[in-house]
Amino acid sequence: MKKDLSEETPSLPKESFFDRLRGKFVRLPLFLQIAALVILALSLPVAVYILKTGGIKLPSRAAATDPHIYVTSSSGASSFTLPPNQTVKVMVDAKAHMIGFILVELNFNQSLIQLTGDVTTTSLFPAIISKTTMANANSTGRVIFALALCDPIQGQCDPKPPAQSGLIEAASFPVAFKLQQGQSVPTQIVINAPNSQLVNDLSTNLVFSTSPADVTIQGTNTPTPGPGSLISNLVVYDSANAVNWSIQNNLQVGSTQYGDRTYIWSTIPSLVLGSQWIRTAQVSRSYNTSPLATFTVASHAIVYLAFDDRITGRPSWTTAYTDTGLNMVNSEPTTYSLLSRDFSAGQTVTLGPNDPTTIVGMYSVIVQPSGGTGTVVPTLPGGTATVAPIPSATPTGVVGSATLTTNPLTATKPTTQAFPITISLNTGGQAISSLSFRLSYPYSATGDVEVDITDQFGNPVYQITTVDPFDSSPYWTFPVNSVSRANGRVTIDFAATNTSTVGYTSNVSQPIVRFYIYALTVPPTNPVRLTYDLIQTKVMTKASPTRNILIPPSNPVYTFVTAPTETPYPTETPYPTDTPYPTETPYPTDTPYPTEPPPSTFRYSVRMQGVTRSLVNRSVNPSLVNAFDGYTYTHTMTSTINGVFNSDAPIDIAQSPISSLGTNYDVYSKGPGYLQKRLGTLRFVFGLNVGPAAWASLEMMAGDFDDNNILNIIDLGLMISNYTELAVPVFSENMIYDIDADNFITITDIAIVLSNYTQLEVFGDNP
Repeated sequence: MKKDLSEETPSLPKESFFDRLRGKFVRLPLFLQIAALVILALSLPVAVYILKTGGIKLPSRAAATDPHIYVTSSSGASSFTLPPNQTVKVMVDAKAHMIGFILVELNFNQSLIQLTGDVTTTSLFPAIISKTTMANANSTGRVIFALALCDPIQGQCDPKPPAQSGLIEAASFPVAFKLQQGQSVPTQIVINAPNSQLVNDLSTNLVFSTSPADVTIQGTNTPTPGPGSLISNLVVYDSANAVNWSIQNNLQVGSTQYGDRTYIWSTIPSLVLGSQWIRTAQVSRSYNTSPLATFTVASHAIVYLAFDDRITGRPSWTTAYTDTGLNMVNSEPTTYSLLSRDFSAGQTVTLGPNDPTTIVGMYSVIVQPSGGTGTVVPTLPGGTATVAPIPSATPTGVVGSATLTTNPLTATKPTTQAFPITISLNTGGQAISSLSFRLSYPYSATGDVEVDITDQFGNPVYQITTVDPFDSSPYWTFPVNSVSRANGRVTIDFAATNTSTVGYTSNVSQPIVRFYIYALTVPPTNPVRLTYDLIQTKVMTKASPTRNILIPPSNPVYTFVTAPTETPYPTETPYPTDTPYPTETPYPTDTPYPTEPPPSTFRYSVRMQGVTRSLVNRSVNPSLVNAFDGYTYTHTMTSTINGVFNSDAPIDIAQSPISSLGTNYDVYSKGPGYLQKRLGTLRFVFGLNVGPAAWASLEMMAGDFDDNNILNIIDLGLMISNYTELAVPVFSENMIYDIDADNFITITDIAIVLSNYTQLEVFGDNP
């Protein structure tokens, strides 16, 4: 009988994990036992922390180590509603990266959102390379700012601020809505990543992500008309003050003039007593964007504007209105002229800015039914109205679309009283880079100037005053600004350049300069006629090729007393036409060299941007480059009658090795003041080598004045610093800036270079 061994064999207790560990531990040498205990003691706190926090979490490949640019409200919310007005912040979460340069482009729907103030940038990056103005942002729907730690031109590099990491509030700006009552529309403020850039302190471009801000527009601040109202669809674009606008009935003496002031009307012509009217906001006088407000007339009506008489040059949008000769007076007392215009039933009336640069009363609007046919006011797509064009205006967007207007254009003024003159710019919707004008008039050269350019107190000045937004913009510079009195003429010379990468665009006349005219005595020649010199008066396009798109401006005329019969102003002598240079004699065929193999020479043709005349000599540096060698030569080229530069003589290229079968070289061309241009590849052989005819259509780009093959703000600064008058004579030291080779540095030369400045750094071709 078998025994059950399990009954006889005593069961051994199962050895636990800790027993086995203890057994191994006691068999270790003493010094290893001590080391193990020390390691265990040190690791215990770490183990406790890991258990408390849920263990070790390994970051994924997509962990947020790259910088992030995003848009929020002032409260930090990425979604918000307008109204109330908000302050938008542009945040850069740099993480651990040390940031040295920030370039951000924001895009928004300008028909829904508008800026109500300028962009404010962080003081951590004190060098503001560029920044969009409020007016430009509202007209384009785009905000661009570029910030650096330092900029040698602006002198912020000693000492250089430290690079920044972590969370950076790069910029902020206030926004409001533009929408009619009752509508609710979603929109976004987005970051245009391809046009944005982050660079670290080692000058390395960083990869980054972006997030937009989601905005809901709720139109609530539009005044509502009553039943049977002549006025409907009133939209106030100055949303910050729209709550103080209202539609009123029964205009009477004692009616409160403004929604935000206590002035009352004390004198009202019987013509408009009892009419329906719009009570405006006094603070809206500072709103400088058109339109300020729009409304629709329900039936054929006459619209009256009560304009402060202290505005000596009314805004250009009021030229379609007629001065009735009647006045209204408020309780200050201030007199307001009553202007009128006829509108058909259903037409939209557009109200423009008051006079943002002058602290005067905001206009009021009065509407009265009429029985005529009215004047049709064209409207833009989307129902936003525009002012009827001045008959002489050229359609927007064509050559000859820009205007310089002088306001007032004509006036009769007493002596010993300074009166202001404003010159305004309208680019007609085209982007421009620069403008200049020369405005002059005669005086008797035998004593004091009878009619002079002065300040408001009648003191002679030697510069005229630039006004906002041009004066405060970081993009606008005014290298030429002078008032001279010589040779029997008072002359104003003025030039402005825009150094943004997109240029400046407007569709309304924006005041750019202001000055005063003061008559000490009655001038011998009266009226005094101010004349624009059309050779020096230009508005230059941003795009290449640059063009002068200025419609010749009207010459202002001012009378100071009842004048004798006006002496006809002499007709200007036409500017002589340049005598064309004779066609160049073709180069003679080279005589073959008698030796074998003959030395290698090279001849080619190329264009230099801006030069369109013959017999211009320029020093040029062609380079021959292949995988093993690179050689640069210096030689002289001369332009033909159509601006093509040819080698004066074959270039000796014996320095460049050439095999008996020929050697391929990439050919580059560079000259002082120009970026390097790659012309193509050519197989060089012994003897004369001639570049392909197609190279004559290639153009070297102007603007590299510090010879680093980069066009940037430093090059622009160098050029503008040499432009000290409207036509600077050329000599050896400044010849590099005479791009069009007319022996003068003018606004045209600057415009050519600015047409190439389409990003913060424009690079020439490199091997």
